[in-house]
Amino acid sequence: KPWDKKVFDTMNVFGRVSLDKAVKAIGGTGKNTMSGKDVYPMWSMGNHDMIEAYCRDDVEATRMVHERLLQIGF
Repeated sequence: KPWDKKVFDTMNVFGRVSLDKAVKAIGGTGKNTMSGKDVYPMWSMGNHDMIEAYCRDDVEATRMVHERLLQIGF
């Protein structure tokens, strides 16, 4: 429920900001060179370990943004 106060959708508040830009805005180094558009070709080539690392990095980046937003009162 987007109207629930427990939900904070950064896209609704800040506009269409990529996770990479959000991480950089809070002082992080940003994401690696891979993006979501690279996942299917990587899968097709059997590079499943690279996809796993990409997803793990996204989770860590999301956690970093979440923790920073909590620190500043969101």
